Amino acid sequence: MNFFSYSRKVENLLDGTQNTKENYQARRIFIKDPEKRKATFAKYYNRITLNEKWIFYESMGGMRMMDNPYAIFKQVYEDKRFKDYIHVWSIATHGTIPEEYRDKSNILFVTRNTDMYMRAIATAKYIVCNSVLPEYFVPKPEQKYLNTWHGIAYKGIGRSELSPLGPMGTIYNMLEATHVLTPCDFMTQKQLEGFSMHGVYSGEIAEIGYPRIDTTINASEQEKKQIRHILRIDPRKKVVLYAPTWRGDMRTRKFDTDTLTKDLKALAGVDANIIFMGHHLMLKHTKGLDFGNLIIPPSSINTNALLSVVDVLITDYSSIFFDFLVTGRPIIHYLYDYKEYKTERGLNLDKSELPGIVTQTTSGLIALVEEYLATSYSPTKKYLAARKRFCSHEDGRASERAVNWFLKDNTAGINIIPKDAKKSIVFWGGALNKTENATEYLQQVQEQVNKGDKVVVLIIARSVVKRPEIMSTIRSFGFDVTIIARGDDTMVATKTEKMARQLIEHGIRGWGRVPFVRGAYVRIYKREYRRILGNARFDEIVVYPKCSRFWKELVKYAS
Repeated sequence: MNFFSYSRKVENLLDGTQNTKENYQARRIFIKDPEKRKATFAKYYNRITLNEKWIFYESMGGMRMMDNPYAIFKQVYEDKRFKDYIHVWSIATHGTIPEEYRDKSNILFVTRNTDMYMRAIATAKYIVCNSVLPEYFVPKPEQKYLNTWHGIAYKGIGRSELSPLGPMGTIYNMLEATHVLTPCDFMTQKQLEGFSMHGVYSGEIAEIGYPRIDTTINASEQEKKQIRHILRIDPRKKVVLYAPTWRGDMRTRKFDTDTLTKDLKALAGVDANIIFMGHHLMLKHTKGLDFGNLIIPPSSINTNALLSVVDVLITDYSSIFFDFLVTGRPIIHYLYDYKEYKTERGLNLDKSELPGIVTQTTSGLIALVEEYLATSYSPTKKYLAARKRFCSHEDGRASERAVNWFLKDNTAGINIIPKDAKKSIVFWGGALNKTENATEYLQQVQEQVNKGDKVVVLIIARSVVKRPEIMSTIRSFGFDVTIIARGDDTMVATKTEKMARQLIEHGIRGWGRVPFVRGAYVRIYKREYRRILGNARFDEIVVYPKCSRFWKELVKYAS
């Protein structure tokens, strides 16, 4: 098979040998230039017909098969109703492909930012993701996109006091989704606020539970035995898992390796099977550390399957403890840098709301571990209250509900979140040029908030971050105003579409009346609107008088 023959349809590559290392590597040719990626994706967006029986999955930017998308994949793969479906997985390397899936003719593995990745995601009718898809991705009107996210928000996510505009890529991605799955009301509200969904999001949100937690709840004795065997767990001793997360933000990831080394050395002296599993974003900070006799699980071990054999969980600001609540076993919150972390990242729960016992010292940590190992544990009232608050939908059947809802439009037994009852008003601000006019315009926003009769949305250019007087007002809005900021990046467009835009906006008059040119021009703006706002439509629109032509063209698709 020659995978360099890209003129062939993607469907024709599926013969059972498509995932050999040789064939996988042959199609792992990256498009490195960001502008070329956009143009390539736009070309496939226009030309490729959707396949009604293709499902595309991606977890954590295409690391490997894991988390909620993997749980959903397994549910679909084992369901006879979908026996003739094709499954496409985004992964980082061939080595992460589980052995049992390598020779399957109905599974295709692709890698981000390659030509084949773009072909596949433009072909699939269904897309399942737990994080953020590439910046050039735009769903077609006929595609269905389920975003499951990847954990309950103990730490801050999206927009916050620290980040009033929020992460634009994450916000775009959430608004693009036709379906958003959450595990509980707490997370529903955090996503609606943090990801600027109030008054904007047009799809369905359902509180279903996390599909990945089914793995913890439903793990059989044979599966638990296999995990113990792989990890060489001593059956005479209990199992303690230490699972910390990283520090900093996405640009300044860090970890206190000195503290970690000291803590691991202390844990190594405990008479138990001690497992250390750091967050994948902190792995580079732990290279070269001496883990002694501690157990380090391979990446092939499913985290939620691992939780099924754990007797005591130690964690910090990771969302893993929410998943562990279903076991009813003890949790230790080791928060040695609580004040610093809370200031830097922001936390959505006070220490008093945590289900387990909090400690901030190594000695306190070891004392708690030894106490839990020596005595039987019964969940406290606080633990049970947390389980009810965060895990009320976790019954081992979340994957089944997710599949029925997303693939079959079956909402039986599913808690669909009602749409905003109020009408929406969008203030289409753009770059808010000229401070005097902008101040007056933002005052109108505040006046509308004070009325309280509509959901108020403000759409602006991200460049306003350079203007302190504007940002001060935006910060004062808090969550009373849903804010979406567009970056300065170029639009996703083919060469032809870019040329059409150039001709109409900067060329000779009359080009806009040429059907071919006008069609390409409309496509580029319509696609850009979908990239930023999905299918959002607003009841009332207030356009900033000094908006540029770009913003005036884009707003045409808002009503």
